[in-house]
This record gives sequence, C-alpha cells and structure tokens, in this order.
Amino acid sequence: MKKKTNCPFLLPKGYLSPSALDLWEKDRKEYGRRYFEDEKGYESAEMKFGTRVHKAIELGYDEDPTIDLIAKSVEKYDGHEVETTVYLPTIYGEIPLFGKIDNLHFEVKDFKDWKTSKHPWTQKMAQNATQIPFYALMLETLTKRRPKKGSIVWIETEGKYENLRATGHFEEFNVEITEKMLEEVKKRIIRACLGIDQAYRRYLDQKTTI
Repeated sequence: MKKKTNCPFLLPKGYLSPSALDLWEKDRKEYGRRYFEDEKGYESAEMKFGTRVHKAIELGYDEDPTIDLIAKSVEKYDGHEVETTVYLPTIYGEIPLFGKIDNLHFEVKDFKDWKTSKHPWTQKMAQNATQIPFYALMLETLTKRRPKKGSIVWIETEGKYENLRATGHFEEFNVEITEKMLEEVKKRIIRACLGIDQAYRRYLDQKTTI
C-alpha cells in the first residue's frame, strides 16, 4: 500500500499501534517518555524469550525440545509476523494504523496473537486485549471483510532470567469479532489521537521555547 502523509493528527510516530494506544490509556507519563522523548524500552529476558518462541512457531522448529513440541503442536495459520499500515477513515480524516499480526489466515482474515507468560491468561483477559479489536478493525478497513474471530494463545513459562523456559502447556482463547467491538475501538483510537495531538504539540512548544 502506498504510504500517505495526510494524517489529521500530529502523532510522534506518524501512526497509532495497539501498544501505543494501550500505553496512552494506561500511563501517559510513560507514553511521553517512550514516544515524545524517544526513550528506548528495555528488552527483558521475557521479551527475548517470547521472540524466540514466536520464531519457533513460524519455522516449526527449535533446538529446545519443549519449545519444539509447542511449535509443532499449536494450530497456526499461513501468515506469520504480518506487518501492515492501513488508513482509518474518520470525520477528522484518515488515521494511519500500524500493526504486526503474529499469525493471520490470509483467506478468512482470522488471526492469532502469541503470549508467553508465567501468569495465566483467561477468556476475560482475551476479551479485553486491545490487539483483538484493533487488528480486526485494521483488517476490515483494508479488506472490507470483518474477521470472525481473533485469538490469544497463551504459552506458559517458568523460571526467570537465563533460566526462563517453556513448560509445554498452552491454551487458546477465541474472541468473536462484533460490529460493536469495532465501533468501540474506533472511538478509543479517535479519542487517543485527539489527546496525543494536544499533548505532543504542548511538548514541542515547550521544547522550542527553552
């Protein structure tokens, strides 16, 4: 898709992602440090391990026998690590949305998000995960076809630091995509962009007057 530059809001990255939306809603000071001041986030051992598991699922193989078993056992679609930018039509203009979908069914547009964690995921947590409606809205905007479901696949871990490992247990939580869900996340996106625009302009004004 050809990149457009007519975003109606001043956003630090020029687009909004599900992680940025989450952070803005939960911790605006941290959002400012991460996006206004461009501080790099710390890559924890858990994050690195998660990246390894994601890659193993994509390849269907890992040297660790437990991760290898998970990679071969978990049901997956044909698309892996699918990055895309779409332009969401609103009364203000088109808002660029960016997402990196862990696993996508190219035909029906259903998708999955892998989560490695010691702490169990639940169906309620999956229902409330921002990625699900955000990615569904992106896909509907791009293809004019609403996905039927989005899924969180929780892959259990144990230990810490260099001893972090997969237990071999995983669970899948399916979330039905509804029109109401997409309407609500669209409202959240617009509300966040309005707030980010105002806050970022104040930040830049203060920076230039110092």
